[in-house]
Amino acid sequence: MADRFVVDAAVAALLPPDDAARLGDDFVLESTNGCPALGELQRQCAAFNAAWAVGQPVAVRKDDGTAVVTTTRSVAIVLSGHTAVIWLTGISGCYLLDRVTPIAMNRGVRA
Repeated sequence: MADRFVVDAAVAALLPPDDAARLGDDFVLESTNGCPALGELQRQCAAFNAAWAVGQPVAVRKDDGTAVVTTTRSVAIVLSGHTAVIWLTGISGCYLLDRVTPIAMNRGVRA
């Protein structure tokens, strides 16, 4: 049996038709950049918001891998229907909720 090529569907759309035909049955489309379902993102935000109050101390992992300690300045929301985010004190814009870790010593109780 021949090796199979797994190619992201977005990348496959860029292949010349001759290359796609040459790969034939060995060409498998697989999306590697899909985002979580909206319902899962909403559950993630709801769970975070139920457990942690605005003003909660958190550590955020920045793009360069460093961690910064700050506080939340909003509730978590689903941004544009595709990404769970939260706004943080002293940081412009919002950050992926997956990169935010609450610091448990000041666990908040929502009113």
